[in-house]
Amino acid sequence: MPLEQIENIFRPLIGEVAWSVRRGIESFLTLEFGEPHRRIREPIALREVTDPALLRNFQRRRVTLSGHWHLWVQCCEWRISTASGAATDRDLEAEILAECLADLDGQKLVSAAPGDAPWSTVLRFDLGGMLQIAPWGEARPDDDQWSLFIKGGAVVSLLNDGSFHRERADPT
Repeated sequence: MPLEQIENIFRPLIGEVAWSVRRGIESFLTLEFGEPHRRIREPIALREVTDPALLRNFQRRRVTLSGHWHLWVQCCEWRISTASGAATDRDLEAEILAECLADLDGQKLVSAAPGDAPWSTVLRFDLGGMLQIAPWGEARPDDDQWSLFIKGGAVVSLLNDGSFHRERADPT
């Protein structure tokens, strides 16, 4: 993968502070960059759904903050390294992972480049933080490793086969 593609995609984020760095479902990670924007999802009436937890979740109004850029790390292996420790997508010890996520939160992105492994990405931060992202052996070649959502609807993703996918998404 050409170095320029990763650098060009992340160029607008260089110097931006990562915030709301968190782990999602299973091994997913999300990082916000840039000015926050409030998003409101109105309650959704589901038909033919009997799971009370699912119904309850969708009956709620959801208010979330997202950055001008939202990075979603998905079907891949990842490793966070900070001055105080390291955690991976397989870490089951919640305390270690929580500390590494907190260490990364608030750091400025200083570079984005391909990693040493094929089709991998390395993000480096100003206080010594690093996020390494690489293809996951169990993922399909067309699964997204990461997707960068840009306020206004553009999305660019790196797939596990090393190709990029660009599209327009919901502009909210």
